[in-house]
Amino acid sequence: MEQDECMEFLAPWFERLHDRFHQAMRLYNEQYPDSVRAEHDDSVAAHCVHGHLVAGFMREFEAERGFNFLKLRGLQVVNIFDRVVARMKKVSAEGRHQNADTEQQRCFDRQEDIPGLPPAALRLTFGYEPDPAFSTCERVIVACPNGKAIRWAAQIVEDGGLYVWNDITVPRLKLG
Repeated sequence: MEQDECMEFLAPWFERLHDRFHQAMRLYNEQYPDSVRAEHDDSVAAHCVHGHLVAGFMREFEAERGFNFLKLRGLQVVNIFDRVVARMKKVSAEGRHQNADTEQQRCFDRQEDIPGLPPAALRLTFGYEPDPAFSTCERVIVACPNGKAIRWAAQIVEDGGLYVWNDITVPRLKLG
C-alpha cells in the first residue's frame, strides 16, 4: 500500500487520530504541575505523553470494529483491519522516531514479518512533533519507515473544519 492509498484508507479517522495527539500533549502540559514538569528530561516527558497517547487511543478506538491493540514483548501497536499496524511515537519533522535499537524495532521499520502481527499489514509510525519547549503538538505525522529511512511521510491537518493530509516526504538526493 503506497501513500495515497494508505492515507485514503485512514481518512475516516483523521480527526480522531489528530485529536488524540493534541489531547495527550495538553494533558501533560496542563494537568502536570509546572514544578513536576520542570524535573522531567526529554525522555521522561515523551514517556508521559506516550502513556497518555496509548490510553487515549485505546479509549477512542478499542470498541471500534477492525481496531485491535497488541502488545508483543514491549511493542505496543494498533492493528487497523489487518491493513495497517502503527506505533505511536514522538517524531522529528521528517517523521523519524528515536527508539531503543532492538531487533524487533528494526524488523518493524524494515516492514518485515513479526510473529503476532498481520504479515501483510503496512508498518507505520503515528507520530507527533512537539514544539521546542515541549508545550504543544506542532504536527501529527503518519510515516512509513523503510529501515533507517522514511519511505514517505504525511501530515494530518485541520483545514476549515475538515481534516486532510499533506505529503511532507523529504526528497532524497540521488548520487551518481
